[in-house]
Amino acid sequence: MPLRFLHLSDIHFSTKLDDEKIVHTDVRDQLLNDLRDVMLPRVGNVNKVLIAGDVAFSGKRAEYEEATIWLERVTSICGCAKTDVLTVPGNHDVDRQRILPATRMIHRRLRTCSLPEARRELVELASQNDGSLTDKLTDYQAFASIYGCAFESLSRPQWSLLVPLENDLTLKFVGLTTVQVCDGEDQKAGLLLGAHQYVIERTPRVEVIVVMHHPPEWIKDRQDAFQYLDSRARVQVFGH
Repeated sequence: MPLRFLHLSDIHFSTKLDDEKIVHTDVRDQLLNDLRDVMLPRVGNVNKVLIAGDVAFSGKRAEYEEATIWLERVTSICGCAKTDVLTVPGNHDVDRQRILPATRMIHRRLRTCSLPEARRELVELASQNDGSLTDKLTDYQAFASIYGCAFESLSRPQWSLLVPLENDLTLKFVGLTTVQVCDGEDQKAGLLLGAHQYVIERTPRVEVIVVMHHPPEWIKDRQDAFQYLDSRARVQVFGH
C-alpha cells in the first residue's frame, strides 16, 4: 500500500492583525479547499502531515492554539488521525521575548567565532543540558508534544519516528532543529546543527527521511552536517 505525505511549511499563524495576516489566512483557507477538492480526489488519503517549520509568526502560545485547530481540519480532510503530524521548529517559532541578554551573547559568539570553536562550544552547551538554547522554543515545544515531536532532550533537540513497512523495511523520520542559534540577527551560514543532531545511526533496512527548517546555505557547520546527512538520509525535507 502506498504511503502519502503532505509537506507544509511557513504557515505563520499570527496574533498581530495586519495585511500579512489577512493574506496568510486566505492562503490557508485556499489550501484547505485545494486539499478537499483537488488533491485528495486525485491521489487519495494522506498518511502523515510534515511541517518543516514556522508554524507560528512569533512563537506565542495563542498562535499554536490556532494552528492546532487548523491542523485538525487538515488531518480530517486528509483522512488521517489528528496526531498524524510531524513538525520541526523554524525561526518564526522562536519567541524572541524569551531570549535573555546572556543567550544573545552566546548566539553572537557562535555565529562569529571559527567553525572549530563553534563546534566545541556547542558541544559544551549541549552537555550542560540547561536549556539556554531551547528556552525560546517553550511554547513551540508544548505544541510539538501534542504530535510526539518534542525534543528528545534539552541537549539533543531532535526527534525520530519509526514507520514499519512491508518486507521487513522501516521508514525513519528524523526531525532536526536548525534554530538553536537563532534570534533577530540571523544570517546565512550562521546557524548550527551540531554533531549531537546530525550524526544519525545507519541501520540495515531502515530508510531515513530528515526534516528541518533551514536549507544548507543557512547552516554554519553544513559541510560536516551534510556529509553525514547526504549519506544517511534517503530524503531531506526543508522549509523556509
